[in-house]
Amino acid sequence: IYLNGHDIRDYRLADLRSLMGYVPQDQFLFASSILDNIRFGNPDLPFSAVEDATKLAQVYQDIQAMPQGFDTVIGEKGVSLSGGQKQRLAMSRAMILNPDILILDESTSMLDPEGRLELIKIVQEIRKDHQMTVISITHDLEEVAMSDRVLVMKKGQVESTSSPREL
Repeated sequence: IYLNGHDIRDYRLADLRSLMGYVPQDQFLFASSILDNIRFGNPDLPFSAVEDATKLAQVYQDIQAMPQGFDTVIGEKGVSLSGGQKQRLAMSRAMILNPDILILDESTSMLDPEGRLELIKIVQEIRKDHQMTVISITHDLEEVAMSDRVLVMKKGQVESTSSPREL
């Protein structure tokens, strides 16, 4: 596997990880402020970077409408947020470092149909505007449709590769 023209085995693991953003299916949000949740692992990031990431993930307006904005405490696992808001916060957390590779692991599976389509559109815009590689692990055919290439896995092995249209 090559990344930016270099064999990934030539990267230090920490450097390789710094190039990636990850949005899990079941993101973990802490019983603290939105700001702390987005800055998780990177507490020194400037507030402007947090604002930019939330605008990119299209959750900025939702945050502004909350009682304390970015200082709003969201409760354990983000209990006070909708499923879409949780996923967009997780997307903000992944996007804050402007990764070269964005990994989406069943990131739309817990959303209603409208929320799924909204998140797919966000990813398409981010991918186009930021020229990043998006690896989407999904069963969602609408999410698959946004791909350039599809790998079908079975029992840990690549069973086939195709375009979304061929699939």
